[in-house]
Amino acid sequence: DNEPVVIKVGGRHDISAIPRIVPVCEAMVRLTLADHLLRQLALLETGRRLKDHDHHHCR
Repeated sequence: DNEPVVIKVGGRHDISAIPRIVPVCEAMVRLTLADHLLRQLALLETGRRLKDHDHHHCR
């Protein structure tokens, strides 16, 4: 065999990632902000529980 073969690939194949970079960056920023918000809420809740625990049990 060893004969050359022509392969045709259909579909959209961007050679540049630039058109996709903006939505990816926006998603990453949103995930990071959500992560920090959840961490902050967890810290506030932990502090509140520790304060309540100390108030009720350390008299």
